[in-house]
Amino acid sequence: VKGLSHNVTYYWRVSAINDSGETAFSKLGSFTTVMIPPSDAPSLLTPTDGATNQPLRITLTWAPVSRATAYEVQVSKKSDFSSDIVANDTMNYATRATIYKNIEYLTTYYWRVRAKNKSGKGPWSQVYSFTTKEFVGVDDYVAANFNPTISPNPSNSKATLSFNLDKGGAAKIELYNSLGERVSTIADKFMAAGFQTLDIDLSKFTAGVYFVKISINGRLQTLKIAKLEK
Repeated sequence: VKGLSHNVTYYWRVSAINDSGETAFSKLGSFTTVMIPPSDAPSLLTPTDGATNQPLRITLTWAPVSRATAYEVQVSKKSDFSSDIVANDTMNYATRATIYKNIEYLTTYYWRVRAKNKSGKGPWSQVYSFTTKEFVGVDDYVAANFNPTISPNPSNSKATLSFNLDKGGAAKIELYNSLGERVSTIADKFMAAGFQTLDIDLSKFTAGVYFVKISINGRLQTLKIAKLEK
């Protein structure tokens, strides 16, 4: 049988014929032809090759490929992808991927994509590169690394301040009332890199709004906490 298409289910049956006549058809049979792997490499779209000043949460996009049911995406610090793989998404069903884990400031990354289906994989795309932006302020640092939180908030007695440090340094954490007056020093010491938790004791203060001022390695962040009536 010629002229069949790939990845299509066909049905067939048979009857016997001689000079005296023809039998009824057999039971219906079926078969599905194989899906061949994608033959084209994806065309990378954004960010353009060599793009600079890119955010630490970056979305990569590429053009769709015929016969692709998924895509494989790799991001590495090495142009030959021999090591330092920071992202390896082997089953991406869209023509975009958002990368944010393990991405650092002022660093050049290389990325590539290939199409795939259940029968195999197509060729890799060209390799594009992008360079992330330089750290420019507290907002960037907080968004990418610091992530300070207070829980529970509001609280009627004690709460826990938690945050992550990318590197150790001198830390000063103070509690202020709504008039801008310092009412307590929560910590004034060196803190090591990693996840940190500190207790905030509100039991001796009146109900109202307070502010936790965090100063670490020259970076400043202020969080609001509400004290409830007992």
